[in-house]
Amino acid sequence: MTPTKTPVASDESDEKKSLRRSWKSSGPVAKLTVVFAGVAAAATVAYVLIAASQLYVMSGQLSQMQQTLDQNKTANARELRPYVSVNKMELLGELKDGQIVHGKVDVTNSGRTPAIGLQGCADLVIKPNSEPITDAFPCPAPNNPGAKLQPTGERSVFALGSGNPFTLMTTGTSISPVDKLLPILSSGGLRLYLYGDISYSDLISPENVHHSTFCGRYNPATKGFDVCEKHNRMD
Repeated sequence: MTPTKTPVASDESDEKKSLRRSWKSSGPVAKLTVVFAGVAAAATVAYVLIAASQLYVMSGQLSQMQQTLDQNKTANARELRPYVSVNKMELLGELKDGQIVHGKVDVTNSGRTPAIGLQGCADLVIKPNSEPITDAFPCPAPNNPGAKLQPTGERSVFALGSGNPFTLMTTGTSISPVDKLLPILSSGGLRLYLYGDISYSDLISPENVHHSTFCGRYNPATKGFDVCEKHNRMD
């Protein structure tokens, strides 16, 4: 009995066999054409990969450059913008019955460019020690009689050049009876504040409004002003 031979499956598909026969039967020119086409396709893929890699690197470099430009712009704006602040506070007049006293505030623009649209308010107010002044305390003081005569307080709107000084003056205030109030001021039971606020913008970013608040607490012993714990800020 002759054993039956099991056919062996071919490892190549008919399509591959057909391609192999076509390749063997093709001439040198056709073969070169196929080789060149393969090389060109490989070169194209390599070019695309290299271009994508370069684009990724350039994108990162552009992002870093933009960040650097933004940082430089912010730094330049901070360096060149105006900075308006108070450098001196005085009480004009004497604390005597019937005497009118004024608060005088010297303001300076220490920045390198003008402050535009500047507005300022200054006022004197007496508050008990149990109710010290706060950051949000309005100017002029709501209970100041002078505020009723001048609702907007001591306000001016103008441009303040770099390095130029400006003076804010409070409305006249009379403190009475001094013989009773002064000992309480000296003991710290009452506090006399010279305070206010300033707002302004700049030429670099006119839409941004900057604010400075100031506050001094009168010291009867030195007849000067100590720095308040609150209402002293700048942005």
